[in-house]
Amino acid sequence: MAKLCESQMNKKNYLLPACRNVTQEANNLDYFNFKIKYNNIPDVLKNGTYKLYSMARSLLYPYVTENIYPQNPEENAIQVIVNINEKSTAFNVTMETPAMDVNFTNIRLNQKTRAVLDINPAHTLIDRIGNSISPLYHKRKYISQSYNHRHHYVVL
Repeated sequence: MAKLCESQMNKKNYLLPACRNVTQEANNLDYFNFKIKYNNIPDVLKNGTYKLYSMARSLLYPYVTENIYPQNPEENAIQVIVNINEKSTAFNVTMETPAMDVNFTNIRLNQKTRAVLDINPAHTLIDRIGNSISPLYHKRKYISQSYNHRHHYVVL
């Protein structure tokens, strides 16, 4: 798709669908990296966090791998990496903690979850959810009127 867009751009065609699709995919935020450092965490919060992790592990059992002997664990820090595939149909999560390393691999997303996680700076959360519910959502939102009083749907 990118090569098709490049050939179209060489011919001064910047607004054809191939370039629009490549631009849309390039603007999707599909990689997240969080590093959480902590100090003096109460045991209640630690236990609650582990219970939440245990629940996620039991729900996503076929997709989980754990390494209870991490190579070089960083003390008092948790690193979480989320990677969403190009079509936003699945994602991977890696968590590195002082106690263990955990990988959730190839977790499938349904249409509604995809709308929430398919983050793009050009579209708000409301727009993404509305578009997943009804493909006409954008068309209802942006209507232009021409000089001869005809209405045209415009997706900006």
